[in-house]
Amino acid sequence: MRIYGEELIYSGAWVVLIGTAIAAVGQTKVTTTESPKGSKLVAQGNMVEAFGNSLQALGNEKLFLEEREQFQINTITGAWLQTVGNITNTVATNIEMNISKEEGAGLNAVGSGIQGLGAIYEAMGAAEGSSPINNWK
Repeated sequence: MRIYGEELIYSGAWVVLIGTAIAAVGQTKVTTTESPKGSKLVAQGNMVEAFGNSLQALGNEKLFLEEREQFQINTITGAWLQTVGNITNTVATNIEMNISKEEGAGLNAVGSGIQGLGAIYEAMGAAEGSSPINNWK
């Protein structure tokens, strides 16, 4: 079961990377040309990132069921928080495109803050324990 949990974590990391690249391309289009297609890519990239973070959370939950290490709680919490932040950013970007740039911008800030908090939790968990992330050192 450990291998399955680790595979989810690594697969999730790749999916997050792809989502980040999609969102970055979209943000570049928004910044340089104010293209609505760019905003759509930002939203889509955030949803891909949310999926990847969900995979990482599930993989860490699998490992936690086996090992029951306290550090894993931080890692799991962090991954789910990042998922929530990504979903919030997706909703915010859709609000910016369809309703109000001002309302969407405020919600986007909240989503980014949630993602940042999730990253802190995930990093604390990885630093504290024998997370697969530590095996990359």
